[in-house]
Amino acid sequence: FTPDDADRMEKVRNGLLDYEEIPDTYRSAIQADRLLCDKIVTRSLLGLTYLGFNRQALPLNGERGRLLRQAICHAFDRERFVREVRGGKEQAAEGILPPGMEGFEAPRRFYPYDPARSRALLVQAGYPGGDGLEALTLSHHHSEEHAHMATALQADLGRVGIPCRIVSTDWEDYLKRLDANEVQAYLLGWIADYADPSSFLTILFHSSKGLPPHSGGMFYSDSRVDAMLDQADATLDRTGRTALYRQAEAGIMEYPPLLPLYYQSRSVLVWPWLHGFYISPKAGLADILYKRLWLSERVQSER
Repeated sequence: FTPDDADRMEKVRNGLLDYEEIPDTYRSAIQADRLLCDKIVTRSLLGLTYLGFNRQALPLNGERGRLLRQAICHAFDRERFVREVRGGKEQAAEGILPPGMEGFEAPRRFYPYDPARSRALLVQAGYPGGDGLEALTLSHHHSEEHAHMATALQADLGRVGIPCRIVSTDWEDYLKRLDANEVQAYLLGWIADYADPSSFLTILFHSSKGLPPHSGGMFYSDSRVDAMLDQADATLDRTGRTALYRQAEAGIMEYPPLLPLYYQSRSVLVWPWLHGFYISPKAGLADILYKRLWLSERVQSER
């Protein structure tokens, strides 16, 4: 096990690792490397990266907080973010359920980029032009990838009058602060354990069947959504089940506990002597099918 990204990438270049996931900070260099660029395998995952909102924390709580959360959702240009910050690797997220998941519906856009609408919602919330609104704390764990995301969010929100300050901590402390209700807005992600909408909606948002309401920092609980999810989880008819999950997703996003940023993907560098490598887009966390892998003689090209 090699925890350092630089060490792992050096081992990859030297052919000492048969495959390795490409860190975001090395993606451009790998793509420009004549020996390595044609050995990249990229697949979409059943995963979502999002900006979570602590709905118990001022000023994100209550009715004014709902309007403020909606203003934040309309203020962020996801398409530009994915193109300029993420290098076009992922798909901008317009909802919770990712492509490939039952219940995903395109083009379903809950909060399209609309700065004018964002400013109008700020007025309704009592913060015209951001007047009277203290800087929101935007938290993330130590990571160059998340630092870029936080900076992009800060810039877009600032353009409509929502001030933000960025706080970064190590991963262990970050999780403790989430569970201790010590964050306002924060960057996090979720990958489905299995290819079913319940692995997103029920686990993340049901107040008693899923994770504890405080888990992940959203403090989400809504009896209307609970009822929708209970009915969906118990429905066997696929068409009816899908419709119910879509209703539940819409109910969740009406009082948004999160801003969807992008649907996750995975880029892996695979040497040609590793055969049968396949990333399943519908396997959730078990996305690499190891039972299909086999090795032949290693032959590394001249650089």
